Amino acid sequence: ARPCLPFCRAVALPRAPALSAFSSATFADEVSGPVAKLRSGVVSQPPSIDEIEGLTEFDIESIVVPGGIPEQLTVPVPIGGEVLPLTLERRSFRSPDARLLVDRGAGLVEEELPPHRTYRGRVAGLEDTTVVASVLDGTLWATIDFGGDLPLWVVQPLTSFDDVAGRAGVGDTRHVIYREDHAFSEDAICGNDLFDLAAPEIDPRDIAPEGGVAGGTIYYAQIAFDADFEFFQDNGSSVDATVNDIELVYNLVNNIYSRDANIEFEFTTFVVRASSAEPYTSTTADGRICQFRAEWNPGERVSIERDVAPLFSGR
Repeated sequence: ARPCLPFCRAVALPRAPALSAFSSATFADEVSGPVAKLRSGVVSQPPSIDEIEGLTEFDIESIVVPGGIPEQLTVPVPIGGEVLPLTLERRSFRSPDARLLVDRGAGLVEEELPPHRTYRGRVAGLEDTTVVASVLDGTLWATIDFGGDLPLWVVQPLTSFDDVAGRAGVGDTRHVIYREDHAFSEDAICGNDLFDLAAPEIDPRDIAPEGGVAGGTIYYAQIAFDADFEFFQDNGSSVDATVNDIELVYNLVNNIYSRDANIEFEFTTFVVRASSAEPYTSTTADGRICQFRAEWNPGERVSIERDVAPLFSGR
């Protein structure tokens, strides 16, 4: 229902690439061979759909994705006049004892988690690339990172955009392909902008290119999720689709934290509010966050293993 990059809702993505540094020369210097034509940008946009809300430029291509939940797969993706084979392997970020708790109006009841549909991989033949993906009902959601200051490329099904979904038929294989700097959201905000935050102790510009803030140690963060009733409705009132949506988002976020800060995520619990009788009734962001804190800090939620708990809201 939205472009995949600003899809993080209440989550502020920590990476802000130097998009102004992107140029044909930069791309040609760093990437050669099968993807050199990416520097030419978007091509062959079908005239039947010439505008998608939230995107300034895009391409629409048919991508056939294998059905089911394969452990490994290769998906050819047309980008910038070239066909790039994405080689993907299924990967779970759930803890061994991860749980699903669903409130259908009578309190939280544990239910069986659906199979995970998260993948990691690369563009075949390009070792420095990273692909983060989810395969959902024969469609591909993916971000492709070519490294350096090159912008991410994003792939998501045409049916995920509300303003054009009505033009897609059942089993439509068309996907929207765009660069991250061609996506925008006029009404999106970052929660950090609401507060007067202190300057960071370390200026990233002072870090040597070969080094990193976190050093070589890998850290682990356990995360428990809460999805409100509106978010459940946004996902077709399906518990499985709600869990898939959460993992789709945090697969991308996890990759960013792993790459930039050596922090790996472990998903411990998914709470899905499948009834309008939920504890989150406020219509404002700060009010809902206060209700979220009041719900999770006391009572049984204290026993849910976690380091942090984000709220996914459809408000």
